[in-house]
Amino acid sequence: MIKINLIKDKKAMSLPAMLGIVIFVIGSVLGLLSYAVFQANLIQKNIEYSEEYVNTVSDIEAIQRIIARNQLTDETEINNLSSYFNLSLEKLSAGIYRFYRPLDSVDRTLSGYLAPETTTIQTYEEIFQHTGTDEDFELSPLINATTMLAEYSNEYLTEQFPGVVIDGDFSSFQGIVDFYRTLTNDYYSLENSSYIENQVNPTINDYIFIDGDVYLNNQDLTIADQYTLVIDGNLVTNNNCNITGNIIISGYLDILEKKKERNIIGTFYVDGDIDIAMSTNIGSSTRPSFMITNGNVYLDNKIIIYGYFIANDFSGQQGNNFITGGVYTIEDPQVNENNLEKPNENLTSEDLASYGITTTIIVESESGETTFTYTEPKFE
Repeated sequence: MIKINLIKDKKAMSLPAMLGIVIFVIGSVLGLLSYAVFQANLIQKNIEYSEEYVNTVSDIEAIQRIIARNQLTDETEINNLSSYFNLSLEKLSAGIYRFYRPLDSVDRTLSGYLAPETTTIQTYEEIFQHTGTDEDFELSPLINATTMLAEYSNEYLTEQFPGVVIDGDFSSFQGIVDFYRTLTNDYYSLENSSYIENQVNPTINDYIFIDGDVYLNNQDLTIADQYTLVIDGNLVTNNNCNITGNIIISGYLDILEKKKERNIIGTFYVDGDIDIAMSTNIGSSTRPSFMITNGNVYLDNKIIIYGYFIANDFSGQQGNNFITGGVYTIEDPQVNENNLEKPNENLTSEDLASYGITTTIIVESESGETTFTYTEPKFE
């Protein structure tokens, strides 16, 4: 506990002393806010390392792989497997199964999806031409940060490194990041966090893989157009930090410090949550941002957005948040529909590849190709 004794004789206090106390209090408050964010993320990690969490993930992955390996379509067999693994089963429309289990230790449910038959859709027409709140729009459970990153990485790595054989495990976000790590022997440079943090305004104009968390404070981070920065950890910014470019983040993305205007322009694939502080500008009318996460998105107030979000959940209904683009979640996003104006009319299908977004994605179908595609277990 911080205890402050009041000085009764105010006339005896000099201006520098008063300013010192004010700065101390402000610094303490900011420190507590940062600590609160740290604690929230630590709690999330503790959940993910718990025995209950690990066992549930293992059970969901096991049933998905058994069904896919044996190409099971008989619903009685699938129901029996669900009972054996003590998992709940829900068959959704358009031929997709949901396997899930509520965790006793937290008020959260782990879910994994499997589609016996799939088809390929155009992301521009089927996703980004919608705001996400349209009555006729429904996001496929097979569309998430992992599947979007997998498709993009296949295209990006094949184009950048024609000799690379892509044979990694792309069924999980971390599996994709781990494959990028294998490229550090020949194609990417493996660096630690100081490679970025020790630069005044870091610029990435090479293939860089960062091993560990990155913390930026009053630094602008720029990634040149043809490159994608990979961070195997978290990315946290504080104060006036502008970011431009494409980044893959295996942890969470936190844009901290209220009342500091900053511009975040690029494409961000994130496995964890995304927190965005007040007075942040996301994207621009000529270059919208894409924030694609397996976690949740939390917006503070006074955020102007030209961009698109794919997330587990989206909380950004404050009155002064204005979005030109789209918000796509399985459940209805918490967003003020009056402030989610419309898709960005400047966006075209041809833009997506240059923005680091795949133009096609695989979704479930009742009469498509038999592929037995499934997602990694995630919280809902």
